[in-house]
Amino acid sequence: MDNLNYYSNSETMTPKENFDFVNAYLKGVSPEIRNQNGFIVKFIGDGIMAVFPDGTDEAVAAGIAKQIRVEEYNREALLHE
Repeated sequence: MDNLNYYSNSETMTPKENFDFVNAYLKGVSPEIRNQNGFIVKFIGDGIMAVFPDGTDEAVAAGIAKQIRVEEYNREALLHE
């Protein structure tokens, strides 16, 4: 499965698989927001709304860290297919 294409793949997943997948994603990337002094305001499906009171540099750093985390997750998923 190509984890980068969540919406297409979600149509072939059971509700439990969808729930587990989104929770694994959020569990993996949420710490990157907190590591950059961000605060999670709410979760919107597979999206996260966050604020960074110290400025945009932290927001950008969190975005980059989240992308790296997703790439790591995808590599691991491919190894276990």
